[in-house]
Amino acid sequence: MDGDSMAKIDASRERLRRFVEVTSDEELARPIEGDWTAAALLAHTAFWDRRAAWLVRRCQQGHCGPSPVNLDAVNESALPQWRLIPPRAAAQEALAAASEIDGLLPSLTAEQLVALRESKIRYDRSNHRNDHLDQIEQVLGRG
Repeated sequence: MDGDSMAKIDASRERLRRFVEVTSDEELARPIEGDWTAAALLAHTAFWDRRAAWLVRRCQQGHCGPSPVNLDAVNESALPQWRLIPPRAAAQEALAAASEIDGLLPSLTAEQLVALRESKIRYDRSNHRNDHLDQIEQVLGRG
């Protein structure tokens, strides 16, 4: 993976780390949009980062292929469970999941990167991560 892409990914993970470090449990429990709290959004990002890590590991084992999913169905059906996760635990899980997927990327071969792209697997999670951090920080008055 090229250095510019990894720098962008690393920056998004560092942004998440700083956010988790300075955000209180009360802020994490704040409503963001509808039934979504900041913590639920972080649990959501953790889920999608963990899924991407699983798909990347599968590709590294020679089984790289599309993995279609109905995003709305997964997000809306998982939201009640994500809301049950204590806010601090959700924040820590988001950071752990980001570290997991991002840690896999430097070891990918050029062939694996091509296979992942062709399979439409979103191994670069930085945009998703940053979009939700933007959303949360705006509501918390930080953005």
